[in-house]
Amino acid sequence: MRLKSWTIALYAVQLFAGCALDVGPANEPSSDVAVESAALAHDDDEDGAWRMAAGDPAGTGRNDAETKLDKKSVRKLEVKWTFDAAAAGEPVAPIHAVPVVVDGESFVGSYGGRFYAIDANGQLSWSFDTYAPGPLFALFFGNHAPIVAGAVLPKHSTSVVFGDTDGRVYSLDRATGALLWTIDLDDNDLGGIWGNSIMVAEDTIYVGIGSFEPLAPFFVPARPCCSHRGAVVALDVATGAVKWRYETIKPEEQQPLPQDLIDALGTVETFGPSGGDIWSQPTFDKQSNTVYVGTGNLFSRSPDGTGPETHDAVIALDASTGQQKWVAHLSDNVDVFRFDIPFHTEGSDQYYDKDVADQPKVYRTRGGRKVVGAGQKDGRFHVIDALTGEVLTSTQHLDMITGEGGLQSGGAVGDDAVFAHGVTTAAGAGVAYDGIVMALDKDGTHSKWEIALPGAPLFGSLALANDVLFFQSPFEEGLSAPSAPPTWGLYAVDADSGEVLKRIAFPNARALNGPAISNGRLYAAFGMSFAFGLATPTAEGGVVCLGLPGGN
Repeated sequence: MRLKSWTIALYAVQLFAGCALDVGPANEPSSDVAVESAALAHDDDEDGAWRMAAGDPAGTGRNDAETKLDKKSVRKLEVKWTFDAAAAGEPVAPIHAVPVVVDGESFVGSYGGRFYAIDANGQLSWSFDTYAPGPLFALFFGNHAPIVAGAVLPKHSTSVVFGDTDGRVYSLDRATGALLWTIDLDDNDLGGIWGNSIMVAEDTIYVGIGSFEPLAPFFVPARPCCSHRGAVVALDVATGAVKWRYETIKPEEQQPLPQDLIDALGTVETFGPSGGDIWSQPTFDKQSNTVYVGTGNLFSRSPDGTGPETHDAVIALDASTGQQKWVAHLSDNVDVFRFDIPFHTEGSDQYYDKDVADQPKVYRTRGGRKVVGAGQKDGRFHVIDALTGEVLTSTQHLDMITGEGGLQSGGAVGDDAVFAHGVTTAAGAGVAYDGIVMALDKDGTHSKWEIALPGAPLFGSLALANDVLFFQSPFEEGLSAPSAPPTWGLYAVDADSGEVLKRIAFPNARALNGPAISNGRLYAAFGMSFAFGLATPTAEGGVVCLGLPGGN
């Protein structure tokens, strides 16, 4: 799970007082690799829309239809409008989701459980409130389930679809906000959509399911731990009907733990296995009709003290049926993590909370081999054969020295590099988090350039267009100066060299996600709720839109 160790402290405060790869032959030879590579993801994006958190079904975080924002023009970026309390006519809660955009209209949900349609001038078109959650969930979050996931914009539809943290998915009419259909996908009282984990491809929406359950032992001691099962669910765009459901842990695998194991584990962990949740966007390869998902750690282990290989893994599924094709398990120990236990075994090299938080990105290497690349919170970047699941390379880029560290969700893929980002603490004493962005060879083994931002953790996703990489930094004043006013920053970087082309700082706010690119505009959400406890929360959030001077 993302953003954990700081979260627990903040909850307590709030409630009791986040190189070429040529290993063997290409598995699917192509007479024109460059053309086929682009077609993996971008055949749906000719209108310049940003339809989902990672930009496209293949998770590349890029917009190839963008024509206005490039290395020269981005130096002139300026704020066009800000959607905030003034534009909405009421306070806007912090926004953690990546906005989605089509025809100049943007759509995004807030932590307060309100979903917004914002017109091309930054004014409110309509809003929609999520349903009331169950009683245990409401104890933490109030009358409306928060929205932390980005929405999706199906191409051949006039709908916008999003999910809330209580597990309900909603389809609304883009023009009016009228409810078209809704469905509850998780019967666990703390399960839902907890990351930017929704993707649309053709006539199907794929939803990754996560959970708030790791906090339950800390706040609800009498609640049995733990039972949530991570899942991805395929829904029909038009009706919301479930086409299939894949669970990382099967119901028949779960049972009460033996008493001697319960006693040895401190009496909190009593039922399992559980976990294997999905926090990032599922991705899709049209050519092989495959969906790929990255999974997180366990919340409790199996009765024999081990755990299924589907945690801390990349999993390939048949996109039509949900049948498992292969599993690439990527941790070297049984990774059980909750908020009542430490992320590190003292005196050992064993760390926990090693989710594959990054979305699996589908691309071809320079040698023509189709692969899936993904970062892990233990600091490794993995490149996996897309057809067989063979792990080709696993390269350590960051040391795992905090439960919040390592490579985070929302990387991107360029023509000659794959981009990863994350969190380290290399600056030393007094700085809780440092951020880093890296351009890696497509085999994931070597860094071409790096940008280090001391005191600025980079949890939010990346966005790419015309060899310009965009990202947000939630902290600009640095955590070493806690008395400084909160400031967040938006960056445009030369994807070839790492040169910072443009940096804009925004005072009196925080930001914790990634931007979207659409038709000459850059959209970035801001705000920070207590649930993503990186610092003192900000009471309000919003969306800022940047563009070029004049009418562009």
